[in-house]
Amino acid sequence: MVWPGAVIARIGTPAAERPPEDSERLSGEALAERVRDALTVGDARSFDQDPRFGLIVLGEIGQRALSAAVNDPGTAIDVMNRLVRVLIDAQRADDDDAAATSSAAEAPQHDRVTLVPLDEAALVYDAFEPLSRDGAGLIEVGIRMQKLLGMLAMGSRSGAVARAARRQAETACEQALAALTHAPDREALKAQCAAPQI
Repeated sequence: MVWPGAVIARIGTPAAERPPEDSERLSGEALAERVRDALTVGDARSFDQDPRFGLIVLGEIGQRALSAAVNDPGTAIDVMNRLVRVLIDAQRADDDDAAATSSAAEAPQHDRVTLVPLDEAALVYDAFEPLSRDGAGLIEVGIRMQKLLGMLAMGSRSGAVARAARRQAETACEQALAALTHAPDREALKAQCAAPQI
């Protein structure tokens, strides 16, 4: 996803600067057309193009479950379980892709094509912060949030994800302790926050 007006590609080399062995390459306009055909331009985000969007939407499902109108913490907990699974599985897929790439002895076919990397810490925040805030008054959500964020921190292969999960766990603990009024619930949450039991 890019902002309107952002440069997404610089295409071609002026003919005068092109070495003679490149004479068979596509002209600037033909190359530009191929690049345009390879891009998807639209006014709506999709999960395939924007994984962050998928995590946000999944989190919003959990938020709706926590609303007073629905009041279904079980669904919110299920959503949190799925969010952790997606984040951990995505790292495994990245590891598999990296292993496949490193085992290939040849140079990259398109060495000047790059992507902006995902902000992994923002993925954790975007997925869990709304659920943490809206589920702060429910002990079952608070306890499960601590367990899942601890699991994500320990199971993560990315230092950024692990740090973000620990930071989000601290924030969720503070939010829940501020919202919980029943003393035994507060004590149970404090114990979980102090020494996460997965």
